[in-house]
Order: sequence, then C-alpha cells, then structure tokens
Amino acid sequence: LAIELAAARVNMFSTEQIAARLNESLNLLAKGGRAALPRHQTIRASIDWSWNLLSESEQALLRRLAVFSGGWTLEGAEAVGAGEQVNEMNVFDLLSNLIEKSLVLFNGGNERYRMLETVSEYALERLKEANEEDSARNRHIDFYVAMAEEAEPGLLGKEQGLWMRRLGDEQENIITANEWCNNK
Repeated sequence: LAIELAAARVNMFSTEQIAARLNESLNLLAKGGRAALPRHQTIRASIDWSWNLLSESEQALLRRLAVFSGGWTLEGAEAVGAGEQVNEMNVFDLLSNLIEKSLVLFNGGNERYRMLETVSEYALERLKEANEEDSARNRHIDFYVAMAEEAEPGLLGKEQGLWMRRLGDEQENIITANEWCNNK
C-alpha cells in the first residue's frame, strides 16, 4: 500500500523528495486512488481500519510495544506490554493475534518481533493519546536495566559471547532507554 500511495505522488514529487519524506509516511501518503476503498486511500486509514478491529487488550499491547527500537523478545513484550488491560500471561496470545493481523512481524531465526515503521509510528501516537507513554517507557527502562545487571557478571565469564550477542541484539533498545532517561 505504501508503494502504491508513493507511486501516485511521482507526478508531484521526485523520487528523491518522496524518499526524503517517507519518515513522515502517515502524513505524506495521504491520498490514494479515488476508486480505492476508503481504508486503502491512505496509510493512516488502512492502519485505523486494522486498529478498530483489535480488542482493547490487543490495542493496549500494540501501543505499548511501540516503545521498542529494533525489535524485541517475548520477555521484553511481557515486561513492557503487561499492565492495565493486559495480563502478562496473555501477552503471548495477544502477540500471536497481532502477528496474524500483520501488525507485528516475527523473525524465528533470532526469535525477535518487530513492527513496520509506519505501524510503530501509529502505535506511538496512540500510546501518547492514551497517556501511557511514561509508564510504558519506564517499564522498558526497568527491563533493560535488569538485563544489564544480569549481563554484567556474564560479560566477564565463559558466557561472554552469549551476552555480547544478546546485548548487541538489544543495542537500539538500550540506546532508546538511555535517551529517554536523559530527556526526563
């Protein structure tokens, strides 16, 4: 859909201009073909349509997952996603539902989950609207502080390689958590 909507803009912008503005994809790609169904006319309308099909628990989890950068593990989703409307024991099932609805992607090779950037941007907007950003980001920070504390002795022992890989996978999240702390 994003490619189709961007292609409709080539008569107004150069491909370089479109590429430069794709970081604002929810706003740039704001008009599809007139013959398209309303939910397919914009990225926002498409995600709105999908969002409205979610249960309240699925919506709560999806918006909380938006605080992750570079993907996350099931343990991370449980730590950050659980709370009001979401029981930690239900996170796996809710995450499975979000995958089935193509809002979350799973990479079995490294057992990590992620969202497409436009979905993440949308979910982050919803997180802010729900006034949950501080609590979700605080749970995110707590999760990565606990991971760093657990990793410290392992970085000096025979599990060093394992911990280096794990921390490498989580580098973007650790940086994001640190930036949030520094901006608070």
